[in-house]
Amino acid sequence: MSEFGERSVRQGQIVMLGTNVLCGCEPEGQVQVTTIFLDRNYLIDQVYWQYAAVLADRLEASRFLDTPYIEPVQLLSLSREDVARVELSLDELAELSASDFATDLGGGERFYRMQALLSSVLHIIVPYLQISAMRRARTQRLTTKLRSARPTRFQPLRQEARQAVQLLESDLTRKWTLAELGREVHLSRSRLATVFTDAFGKSPQTYLAVKRVETMAKLLRETPVSIAQAAEDVGWRNRSHAADMFRRYLGVTPSSYRKRLRARSIDQDRPEKRSPTT
Repeated sequence: MSEFGERSVRQGQIVMLGTNVLCGCEPEGQVQVTTIFLDRNYLIDQVYWQYAAVLADRLEASRFLDTPYIEPVQLLSLSREDVARVELSLDELAELSASDFATDLGGGERFYRMQALLSSVLHIIVPYLQISAMRRARTQRLTTKLRSARPTRFQPLRQEARQAVQLLESDLTRKWTLAELGREVHLSRSRLATVFTDAFGKSPQTYLAVKRVETMAKLLRETPVSIAQAAEDVGWRNRSHAADMFRRYLGVTPSSYRKRLRARSIDQDRPEKRSPTT
C-alpha cells in the first residue's frame, strides 16, 4: 500500500520503490521480507564506473541517471529460476549485513562479498525494470518529479534533531509549528528544517503526519475504537482530513484497512479443513 494505491504481491515478486515513496504492507508479521536500501551516491559511483568509457565524471553520471523516467512504484515478476537465484543472494547478503553492522558498522572483510552479492541481485532484476524516455504511465503523470535524496554524510545524529523527534513523538496530538519546535531545541525555523531533513529525510511536519498514520493504524489494528476516535487520539479532529492523510501514506482508507483486518481475523478463526481418515 502506498500513495499510488494498493497492489497484491505474491511470493517471488520484487517491489521497487522510488526516492521518498512512503508505503506499508499487510498482513504484518506473517511474511519474511528482505529490504535493500540503495543510496543515490552509491548508484552514481556504480553507473560512472560501469560507463566510464563514455561518461566524463560523476556529475555526468548523475545527469545520466536523471535522463530516463521510471515508475515510482514497480512490481517485478521474475522467472522461477531468477527468483531462486535472487533468494540465495538476498539471504546471504542479509546475514552478512546484520553480522557486519553488529560488529563494525558495515566495514571489514565481508565487504567485497557483499558487493558481489548485491551486484548479482542487480544483474538479475535490472532487466525487469520498466524505463521510458518520457512520462507515460499513470503514476508518472500523477506524481511530480521525484526529489533526489540528499547527499549522505556519515556523522553522528545532531542532538537538536534527536530532541525534535522526541518532542514530536511524545505529543502527537499537539499542533506543532516549526517556530514552536525550533524554540524547544534552540534553533531558528529555517535551521531546524534543514537539520531535521538532513537527519531523517523528511520535514518535521511530514514526520509528524507519518507517525500519526502509523499510530492510527495501530489503534485500528489492536483496539476496538471507532475511526473517528482513533483519528482524534492522534491529533486529527477532522475525520475526512484524517482519512485523506491515512490514504495518502498507506494507500487505503481507514475503513478499508479495518475491513481487511476483520476479514483476516475471521479467516484465522475458521477451523482448518481436514481430510477424512481412512
